[in-house]
Amino acid sequence: MKYSKKLWVVLLGISLLFFGGVQAFGQEWSAEQKEAWQMEIKYWDLLKAADLKGYMELWHKDFIGWPHWAPKPAGKNGIEKGTLPWYQYVKSYELKPEAINLFDKFAMIYYRFSWPAPDGRNITGRIGHLWIRQDGKWQIIAGYSGGANTNE
Repeated sequence: MKYSKKLWVVLLGISLLFFGGVQAFGQEWSAEQKEAWQMEIKYWDLLKAADLKGYMELWHKDFIGWPHWAPKPAGKNGIEKGTLPWYQYVKSYELKPEAINLFDKFAMIYYRFSWPAPDGRNITGRIGHLWIRQDGKWQIIAGYSGGANTNE
């Protein structure tokens, strides 16, 4: 029993060491975290404006990620093809940031989203984007998304 308790304390300490810098929504964000979060808002504003060209400029040329609608991970071209059927329907949206962490030139952002579809349904889900800042601009280098009612 003592061994289990010691192991638990060690694992907790390691977890705090590696994940102690993660800031969840509701905590005070640094100026850099706020800047990174603004990129997610820009992402949705470009969808709302039906600006596919501007939207695709947010994606790094080496992007790889796994959107909820794709059967396997996709690159930047796959994101564009998968976005074409629906991007012009985003007329409004709501975002709920869950966590954001910055390290070096990267920002990891997790949040929930919702937007009303033309057929009256409310589209909901969650997104994790890894942003990279290069040459003074942020781009999405990796990510995933899942529907709100999935165990993904």
